[in-house]
Amino acid sequence: MGIYYSIQDLNAWTEAQHRGYLIGNEKYVWEEFLRPYHWMMSQMLKRIPEYNEEYPIWLWPEKPDLRRSGHMERGKKAILIEVELPDSKVLLSDFQAWHCVLNDYPILDYDDEIIDMELSWERIFDLEYLRKHPDWGMLDIQGVTGKIYLNQVKSVREFTCK
Repeated sequence: MGIYYSIQDLNAWTEAQHRGYLIGNEKYVWEEFLRPYHWMMSQMLKRIPEYNEEYPIWLWPEKPDLRRSGHMERGKKAILIEVELPDSKVLLSDFQAWHCVLNDYPILDYDDEIIDMELSWERIFDLEYLRKHPDWGMLDIQGVTGKIYLNQVKSVREFTCK
């Protein structure tokens, strides 16, 4: 079991309270990121037991600094949810390496490497490889899961995005 944090829109939290669980929602995904999200969902299907193809809920293993900007648009009310989840239900990756997927760019081991791009993206999950790689080093670990039940929520804090 691990403690994770997720930043959510107030509407998503309200819906979760009525439904009994939180799931990701396609309406919050920018159109240009739909392909990378679907790729991530295919990886979740391969790597998370009992995952049912929900849109990902993004998680952080470290509590985010809510004084920083970039969590959502400035001035928007949001919530920080602290959850306890089985580690087997969370797929960890590196936040910076995930941007290669978002930007349709391969993660190469060396400049002239020839590799299938989508196969290269799977390196975002190989945290030891990235830690040792000279181009990555310091990692910013993020996670995804498919569903968070309300009984897994340990605390909820409302805040205004900076």
